[in-house]
Amino acid sequence: MATNTIANKLREAAARLRGESADTTPGPWRRHDTHLNTGGHTATVLTERQELNGVELVAWLPSWSHEPWADRPCWSNSRWIALVHPGLAEPLAVWLEEYARWATDSIEEGEEGGSPVHESEYCDGEIGKNCRCFDRVLAVARVLNGTPQTEATP
Repeated sequence: MATNTIANKLREAAARLRGESADTTPGPWRRHDTHLNTGGHTATVLTERQELNGVELVAWLPSWSHEPWADRPCWSNSRWIALVHPGLAEPLAVWLEEYARWATDSIEEGEEGGSPVHESEYCDGEIGKNCRCFDRVLAVARVLNGTPQTEATP
């Protein structure tokens, strides 16, 4: 039961990454300061695509300030958006699926009423108790799947 739960959550996150990134503008992306007379400086996220002969606008985050690089969250938001472009989706999805395969291959059902046991060269612990092998990858999957971080490990 826990094997399938862990593996399914990881596979769900991998599928969501691929699905959400499928129709997006390919990366890499970069941020840029664009000045508009009315709105002031705007943090923009751009990509260079040869097939379009130039730059494509990916995101527009107005600062509503006429001071360049004013202390506004739009600058750090644009830096983050540019960093986490769709090119990250496939390597991250593959990583999640590798952990899903590992969960399927190495988790065995526990004794009646007991927690499932993760048996590998790294761990012989009970899932959710003294085995922490899947905690970090499940934390990433929870963010991607929109589930609470406080959700117990199956």
